[in-house]
Amino acid sequence: MVTRTQPSPMAPSCSCTHNDLSPWWRVDLLKPYSVAYITITNRGDCCGERLSGAEILVGNSLNDNGNDNPRCAVVTSVPTGGTQTFGCNGMVGRYVNIILRGKKRISSAV
Repeated sequence: MVTRTQPSPMAPSCSCTHNDLSPWWRVDLLKPYSVAYITITNRGDCCGERLSGAEILVGNSLNDNGNDNPRCAVVTSVPTGGTQTFGCNGMVGRYVNIILRGKKRISSAV
């Protein structure tokens, strides 16, 4: 489950999952796009290590909630409050997932 907050219409939105095994977050782009890159901003208040090891997936399948789609990148580290861009080399997909296999929680701004 994902909790999504948006403090104001002009502010970026942030998401945080509950403590679940292999939590995931997904965005539906509504149709397939060629994805050049994904940019992730980590939360700025604490817990910057929570994104370490996350997989970024891009594809058209909803098998296993989209978590079987091809991997674009693996997040090695995004510092607390930091932003990092991951190249996807034009992967085509309708769904972009972030999953922490075997971990407990995802917290990031998207």
